[in-house]
Parts: sequence; C-alpha cells; structure tokens
Amino acid sequence: AGEINLLGYCMGGLLNLMYLGGHPGAPVHSLATIASPVNFHKSGPFGTIFSLAAIPAMQVHDWFQVRLEPLDSKLFHIPEYMTMGQWFNDMVDYPGAVVREVIEKLILANSLADGRIKLADHEVDFDNDSQDLLAIGGTSDRIVTLRAARDILKVVGSSEKRFEDAPGGHAGVFAGSKAPA
Repeated sequence: AGEINLLGYCMGGLLNLMYLGGHPGAPVHSLATIASPVNFHKSGPFGTIFSLAAIPAMQVHDWFQVRLEPLDSKLFHIPEYMTMGQWFNDMVDYPGAVVREVIEKLILANSLADGRIKLADHEVDFDNDSQDLLAIGGTSDRIVTLRAARDILKVVGSSEKRFEDAPGGHAGVFAGSKAPA
C-alpha cells in the first residue's frame, strides 16, 4: 500500500541510504544506487590520499577539538564545472556547509564504511536498511571506484542485495552511450 522505490546517483544514493538507516519504517520497497561512494578511502589514488590525511586530521580533531564547522561555508562552495552539456551545466552548485560536512564526516572520518553516521543528535545505522538493494558502479569510474561503491553490500541489512559493474565512468554509467545496455 504505497511503497515506493528509490534511485540515487552518487551523493543522492548516499542521502537515500542515510534516510533509510534513520527511518527503518519508511514505506520504501527498494533502493538503487549508482556510483555512490560508501568507502571513500577505497576510491583510487584520491582515496589513498584521503586515508593518509585522515590519520593526522582526526588526531588533531581529538586532541584540540578542531572542527571545520567554524569555518565560513563559502570556503567550501564547489561549483559544478563539467563538460557533458546542458544537463551538467544546469546542475545546482553544492552549498558550502554540505561540502564541509562531507569532507569532515564522509571523506576524512570515512563514517559510511563503518555502516553508521551521526547526523545532528541522531545515530543512523545502515543495518536498518532492509529494502532490496541494487548498487551499480562504473568500471572506468575514477571518482567513485568499484571498490568504493561495492562496500555498500557490507553495511546494509538488506537480505536481497547485489552489486553490478557497468561500463562507463562516473556519469557515463547512467548517461553514456553504453548506459542503456
């Protein structure tokens, strides 16, 4: 009675994952993610750099309680400069506060890889995600590697879950010439 299916590309897939982890009773039947990085530290050379940077960054955070939060959100604003035509050119920029939190919680702390994340005063546990799951990663995606996206299978509580490799890069997985196949 009214169950829906969710689809999310990249960060949209992660937002859906977090929502379902915090709302176990949500009327959602299935979730599909495309190029969604659950383990940022496994995302190729950048993941290695994030992983190495995380060690001193988290130590400084623990010792001195240094946070990115007091910094002006405008410092973290990322405009979307892509070359895939009208679709990318009309994307909304990522707000600085969102980017700042993504850097701190997802990239440096790599919280999603543990299957839990704290959002405000609420602990989100991906083991609560019991919906059927289809996750897709691009075989030539250098932004979110297959290893970074495939770890979703380790953290969700879904009994029906699978991961599919698809030809294409980060956006090519769903918008490239091979996407329909």
